[in-house]
Amino acid sequence: MKYNVNSCFSQHYWLREGGDIGKIEIMGQGNKKFTSEGFTLVELLVVIAIISLLSSVVIASLRSAREKARDARRLSDIHQLTLAFNLYVDSNGDFPAEGGVTHCIGVPAGQTCWGDRVMPGSDSLITALTPYISVLPTDPLPDRGWGDRYLYNDGFVNDNCTASTIYGRFILWRTEKTSGTDRDCLGKGIFACCGSGGPCGNEGGYYCAYQLD
Repeated sequence: MKYNVNSCFSQHYWLREGGDIGKIEIMGQGNKKFTSEGFTLVELLVVIAIISLLSSVVIASLRSAREKARDARRLSDIHQLTLAFNLYVDSNGDFPAEGGVTHCIGVPAGQTCWGDRVMPGSDSLITALTPYISVLPTDPLPDRGWGDRYLYNDGFVNDNCTASTIYGRFILWRTEKTSGTDRDCLGKGIFACCGSGGPCGNEGGYYCAYQLD
């Protein structure tokens, strides 16, 4: 089946019975004939499936890279907070006393963090740290609920959610994914839960506890 056209820019497509895209014959100026074979419907579906698969792989890789970047930011934040606490100790001889209660770092009194864990803020903690750190960091995902802020624990934690109690001062935080092992803490603390005033209950009570003293 042929189509004679006056312009080489005109194209015509037709569908054979059975669903295949048929041969396309285009006549250009000077009666030169250009012939090309079309793709079958099956071939088109295969190409679409391959593109979809490659897109899924790329999206998964991007998601993983973003998660690792956020965890790297958290490790940097903990390092900066650790320096601020140590400078406070150098100037005052001890860590900030919060009465054995866990507080949100950088959250004023009367406000809370960690979603339904409802951890309290502390004006005194903000006052204690701000001379030693320009900006009190928040989690890279400030709207994530559990783990949206770093916590200061002035008391104890339960190592790996067991009866083994560790007393001291801790920064409590959550990685991007918490499956329940020390490996999740990326070298900055141990996997723990609950403790003195710390979040308990559902998985919001799981965190990494980095000991300062």
